[in-house]
Amino acid sequence: MKQDEALRRQFDDLPILSPGQDIYGIDPFAKAMARSISNMQTPNGVVIALNGVWGSGKSSAINLIK
Repeated sequence: MKQDEALRRQFDDLPILSPGQDIYGIDPFAKAMARSISNMQTPNGVVIALNGVWGSGKSSAINLIK
């Protein structure tokens, strides 16, 4: 990612789409969640909540989990 794009993304409110954009360390959490979801024996009917304050990275985490 170019330096000017990295600086712009640091101050915008758009969720990240890939681990290469992760400047706050969300990716290890997202990988752990993805593994947990993948390893569920019976995922039908499972509900997972991701709670956090505005701007804490919830949408970015979801994008990385996908």
